[in-house]
Amino acid sequence: MKKWVTDKPYQYISDLTLLGYGRDTQGDFLYLSANRYQDTPTIWSYRYRIYYQGDRLLSSYYAGRFEDTVQPQFIAPKVGLGTPGNATAVNFLTQIKNGLSRADLYEKINDRSLFVGIARQLGLDDASAAGLQEYLRRSNGKFNNSAITGYTITDAPRVTRFSLVVKKAGTRYPLTLSFDRNKSKFTQLRMGNVNPGNQKNG
Repeated sequence: MKKWVTDKPYQYISDLTLLGYGRDTQGDFLYLSANRYQDTPTIWSYRYRIYYQGDRLLSSYYAGRFEDTVQPQFIAPKVGLGTPGNATAVNFLTQIKNGLSRADLYEKINDRSLFVGIARQLGLDDASAAGLQEYLRRSNGKFNNSAITGYTITDAPRVTRFSLVVKKAGTRYPLTLSFDRNKSKFTQLRMGNVNPGNQKNG
């Protein structure tokens, strides 16, 4: 980090912002942003994923960098998290599996409109059709080659994101299932691992 700060004059790390926190198969983690300023309106946000146990740092990973004129937002310490969605994630995943378990559906896997309809029935947005297609494409028919492996809680946006991994032929295919805590419902299924390290607005 030092080289990013000192490569130009009047450049400094002002503060750290907590972007989110969660848990996965490696343990508890935080997403932090180190916010770099200089004599321009631009703020550089260097993202790190930090694993910890109690008050001990276990490991950290550089997750990415974003530029903006607005500082990344803190998780509001006095605002309740709302229902995080953890208690219902497995049940909702079962609903997705049931929605995709029609015998003829795999033959129509390229029919996006069909998957938009399934997304709407599940209460997901239309863009979730691609995630549903990917989930079916990588499944083994019984959907027992997939599992939720972790979650991340953020306040900007106010969602809980669940990491869903499908393993096929030795390859892991990540998906992200999002629970909107303002609406108290699951709203999105996206391809890839969506997290505060790779999302500009948290």
